[in-house]
Amino acid sequence: MKGRISERSPFDVLRDVQSRQASGILRLQHLETVRQIFIDAGVMIRFAASSLPTESMTALFREKGGISDEQARQATAAKQPHELLGTTLVRLGYLGRQALAELTQTHIRRVLRGVGALRDGEYEFQQGALPFREQLDGGLSTAGVLLEWARGVADLGWVRRRLGPDDAKVRLAHRPPEGYQQIALSPAEGYTMSRVDGQATLREICMVSPMGEETTLRALFGLSMAGILEASQTVSDPPPGAPPPSAQARPPAPSPPASAKPVPVKPAPAVVPGRTPGNGGAPKPARAPSARPRPAAPVERARRMAGPDLEGEMLQRFDQMREQDLYQVLGVAPASSMDEIRRAYYGLAKRFHPDKFTREEIKAKAEKSFGHITEAYATLSNAAARKKYDEDIMTRRGPKPHEHAADTGDLARLNFRHGKDQFDKGKFGEALSFFQNACDQDPSKAEFWHYLAMTQSKNPRWKKDAETNFLKALEIDPTNADMYAQLGALYARGGLHSKARDMFKRALEWDPAHALALEGMEAEEAGKKGLLGMFKK
Repeated sequence: MKGRISERSPFDVLRDVQSRQASGILRLQHLETVRQIFIDAGVMIRFAASSLPTESMTALFREKGGISDEQARQATAAKQPHELLGTTLVRLGYLGRQALAELTQTHIRRVLRGVGALRDGEYEFQQGALPFREQLDGGLSTAGVLLEWARGVADLGWVRRRLGPDDAKVRLAHRPPEGYQQIALSPAEGYTMSRVDGQATLREICMVSPMGEETTLRALFGLSMAGILEASQTVSDPPPGAPPPSAQARPPAPSPPASAKPVPVKPAPAVVPGRTPGNGGAPKPARAPSARPRPAAPVERARRMAGPDLEGEMLQRFDQMREQDLYQVLGVAPASSMDEIRRAYYGLAKRFHPDKFTREEIKAKAEKSFGHITEAYATLSNAAARKKYDEDIMTRRGPKPHEHAADTGDLARLNFRHGKDQFDKGKFGEALSFFQNACDQDPSKAEFWHYLAMTQSKNPRWKKDAETNFLKALEIDPTNADMYAQLGALYARGGLHSKARDMFKRALEWDPAHALALEGMEAEEAGKKGLLGMFKK
């Protein structure tokens, strides 16, 4: 596999190597500069090399690893055949193993940044077993590298073209990369994964996403580029002169490679490998696209502002939602098929999306109503969650009168356990309805309100509900440092820094060593306007 970088992005080549699960060395040369990426079974980038002095591993050992010139000379002299310099430094006691692993990752990112800046040159993938086999226990996930690169793509129009038709169904890739479950996803990517059921289209996922269309499209593109998701259709022949993205405008962390400028050459399952135009990315008039122009975004077309009739209908749904079961929320029968449930959900989501309602007092209720619709779909579209919910319904409706009081507490605990199972798996939409049922059945348990609040805090649309339920939990258990700290983190993320500091202080009163509270206070005192992650898994 070889060619010119002006005709194909290095990251598309890397994506191809990942999909083939191939081992070997990706060699990229521009003029006298040579860079090499060492790939293990398509899954891991184990290490990298560069002929540029500024990208050398030895320079990094001196710059970041605290290695002196004398130590570097001694290690070079003591290095055995087929031994990497880093391994020698560890063997001599000049460097720790963990430090070597971290420096190796930093070096790979540094070399990949140089690769991403290439606009011309040649690439060649030399397939075969990697050298230094006994030292291949670190590096970076290939899927993670591709995802980080995709996050930095600034050109949304280019992202749209890469994803393909709006009516393409999105599904988990037939053969996703090994270990993809361990890749750290952004909240938008995590939510998007939860909406993928093999039946929802790009248009439908964007339509119901609380993060907005642009953020959702970027999440879909990143997950597709990483080989985790794929679409049922792909762009077969996009315009060869289409402008490529620029990653420099949106630098992802940590230190992602900058974007090359790809446009598809041949279709891949989820995204299309690309060519970089020889003119540096500017469209060529003589090579104008023959395909018809892309229509306006489906979500933008669908979301006309609501009139009085629609507002009235939404308010009626809001008033009824707490008395309805999940089937009634979607307007389907308990025996409905998955396809019928899905059609009902997307029909309601299109009709009652909160973005259609502009008046604040109406919009807040629309968001809660829409959240209830989403909860219903999340539960009923999952076979296991639906079975548990049906059993719950039967239990609630079935007990004999003298058994009802005793069963209510047991049922609340059962709902809580089901919800916690889903929460621990990161399936927050599925967990939400179980926690709400548990709170309805036994409102005296602080633990139930606590988990309901934590689940709601995962969705920006439900942050007010999350605050309310944190406070309810604290009324029942006012000595719980975790809840104070987590509520403080919620306030910090919303920019309510005075409230955040107050909650962190209260947490530290009950637990002076509480990690999240200490971190939050440090961030607040340093004047930071936020906190990375509210809860740590």
